Amino acid sequence: MESQFKGSLIKIGEIQEISDKFSKRDFVVKTNEEYPQEVIFQIVNDKAKYLDTYNVGDEVELKFNIRGRAWKKDENSETKYFNTLDCWYIKKVGSESAQETEQVAQSIPNNEEEEDDLPF
Repeated sequence: MESQFKGSLIKIGEIQEISDKFSKRDFVVKTNEEYPQEVIFQIVNDKAKYLDTYNVGDEVELKFNIRGRAWKKDENSETKYFNTLDCWYIKKVGSESAQETEQVAQSIPNNEEEEDDLPF
């Protein structure tokens, strides 16, 4: 399920190495509405380094997929459900370097499979 979002970067986390095949980076975007929302997104694997060119306060547009999954500790445990907003396209609003942004966007596929055995 693809969605779009626009707002200001208010936090950019560090890259987290979850396993040798999976890394992620969380970042938070605040909407510019009457009642602003602060929403956390993630960008995964080698795409996480693209956030190095962004700063807190940058206005961004992004596209993301909503991912949901179930996790159960063992057979007798209650099933827990988790959602992730998985960013696959990001650009600065009003960016002078549209060509560079387009190259970055093309290199972030929206169908990347992730290895996920963790509950987050």
